[in-house]
Amino acid sequence: MRIRGFLSTRFRPPAPLVEALINVPSIGERHVILLVDTGASVTTLLDGDAGRLGITIDYARNRLKPAPHRVVGIGGAAETYVMEGVRLMLTSEEGMEVSETLNLHVALHDPRTLSNEERDLILRLPSILGRDVINRYRLHFDANRGEVHLEK
Repeated sequence: MRIRGFLSTRFRPPAPLVEALINVPSIGERHVILLVDTGASVTTLLDGDAGRLGITIDYARNRLKPAPHRVVGIGGAAETYVMEGVRLMLTSEEGMEVSETLNLHVALHDPRTLSNEERDLILRLPSILGRDVINRYRLHFDANRGEVHLEK
């Protein structure tokens, strides 16, 4: 079974991405585009996608479980929370739904502490498909041929 991804030229050099449907119990579901990141240990929903699901920093502080470790990346550290039992649904080339259950990390910045420029940059960051899911598959990535797919 193969799940096709794609290369995005929005990034320099082009980056591998996959589309998924994230279903969060008691919150809802949302289609997201995830950056395939073998350097990320966990799958992480970032500010823009979290906001589209209605997850704000205040919501997270009051209702979500803090993660044992903060997410740290090139943009610095962010407040990090964990949502257990989240379903990540991918679609195979044959049109079959492939469902993965995971503890989804949510990394958020407090927009009240950011400049407009910082906020705009952070909201453009894609959410991340990390090794907690990637390692369940064989990853095929050939940038020269424009090929990205996960295979079981």
